[in-house]
Amino acid sequence: MTSHYKRRCCRYSWRCQAITVVICGIILSVIGGVLFPVLDMIIHKQVEQNVVLKPGTITYKQFKEPTVPIYMQFYMFNVSNPYEVQKEGHRPVVTQKGPYSYREQRIKYNMTENDNGTVTYKQLKVYHFDKDTSCKTCDPYKDHVTTVNLVLLTLFEALKRQPKTFNAILTVLLPLVKETLFMTRSVNETIWGYHDPVLKLAHSLPIINQWFYSDFLGVFYNKNNTDDGLYTVFTGTENINFLGDINRYNGSDSVTFWNSTWANMVNGSDGTLCPPFINKTVILPMFSTDVCRSLYGTYSESSHTKNGDIATYLFTGTHAELASVKENPDNIGFCSRMAGCLPTGVLDISTCQMFDYFHVPVVVSFPHFYMADQEIIDDIVGMNPNEIEHRTEIGVEPLTGIIMHIAKRLQINMLLERVPGVRYY
Repeated sequence: MTSHYKRRCCRYSWRCQAITVVICGIILSVIGGVLFPVLDMIIHKQVEQNVVLKPGTITYKQFKEPTVPIYMQFYMFNVSNPYEVQKEGHRPVVTQKGPYSYREQRIKYNMTENDNGTVTYKQLKVYHFDKDTSCKTCDPYKDHVTTVNLVLLTLFEALKRQPKTFNAILTVLLPLVKETLFMTRSVNETIWGYHDPVLKLAHSLPIINQWFYSDFLGVFYNKNNTDDGLYTVFTGTENINFLGDINRYNGSDSVTFWNSTWANMVNGSDGTLCPPFINKTVILPMFSTDVCRSLYGTYSESSHTKNGDIATYLFTGTHAELASVKENPDNIGFCSRMAGCLPTGVLDISTCQMFDYFHVPVVVSFPHFYMADQEIIDDIVGMNPNEIEHRTEIGVEPLTGIIMHIAKRLQINMLLERVPGVRYY
């Protein structure tokens, strides 16, 4: 399954207004001819005053509760040969369905201004299905998709690490519920969650019920109407170059999921704010809770907003971020205890994906395994990686740093490995 996060800019959106405010401020400030150094200084001052995060600025208002449309779009992969995959070891054959588009509402709450030029907050995200921006025939409640069984793969992963008593009981339990490696459920259930018979039965049994406190699971089952943690970010009032950068996430400047200090660092913003005065040589770092790590974008090309009114710099995700350890030795910090060091193009994030007491074996990539090793692409029939459609990109107006366009693209995969002693494949 792939998800595309998009934020759009309308012709008369707040971003256009913000840039207009800055330019108007400059014009009003400059009366008559001035020397270029003085003009440059005035321009910088006007920009800084209008883009910092403080009450009264357009940036602050939109930061607190964005009015610009934000969409989360899901593309589902339907497996057409599940029996042949499970019983005969064939390659999966998949077809893409979608987009199933959801309007995303973001509301920041418990905002507290701190003395060191930062603001602390939590952010509520709420999703509602949007028919107008979905494919014409898309109905998440009526459409069904055949995909891997999330619960079984999670339990298979648990069998490799849990006590022998748990393993023995679960090995006997699984065949009784007649679940298979693949499941067919509605798109809505697959994304937002469903009540699973295996989990329901396990929750009711003595001895092993201590490991289960829920029977509800989905790919994004805990992502709707929830927040993703406590953020403290720089407002830019003390240093404009740090505008939007995360000072602390959940009270810390690092996470604990990875195997090196560098890999655990929380760098950059959350991808929605950027300091002004951007040039083509800068690297834009950002921290994503979706993949539990910091990423970065580099300049790719000069572009314009869709209506052509505003020039932007386009920054995109890089090959090095998901490169193998052989290609990029720094990535050794992202090798996991569960899957080890993976090939180029995929990242095991099971260390930060939990269900009850179990790690969910989630591996992420760009959609269609864009920029992954060809061997991975060839393992699944139906992969068609395309740079323009599948890269993550951010369009920034370089003077103000206002983000005019962002498309965060991610594919969610499940790691499937044989479990010694389990004859359930």
